[in-house]
Amino acid sequence: CGLGPRHASDDPLSPAYASDLAEVDAALGVAAWVHGHTHYAHRTRRAGTWVVSNPRGYARHDPVEDFVPGFVVAIGPGGGVTFEDGAGAPLGAHAPEASRGATP
Repeated sequence: CGLGPRHASDDPLSPAYASDLAEVDAALGVAAWVHGHTHYAHRTRRAGTWVVSNPRGYARHDPVEDFVPGFVVAIGPGGGVTFEDGAGAPLGAHAPEASRGATP
């Protein structure tokens, strides 16, 4: 997928910021697409693939809202995806970006 919710649009400049590979991910059975270089945290599910970003932000500034230190994306043997904080405690499927129309 690689397409965060802020870049999922018909804007002609969207491809400069993101790639919509949902069909490829679905065909290959990709469980999670973890990416960087965003300025917001999100966990979104598109076409059966979790699209996840957990940026810390710039070192000289406060962390990005909803940044989770030690964040873990765990993919089980059957392809199930879970999210954990740095201490191994489970996190819900939704970060603020994911709450807008995403399904767990």
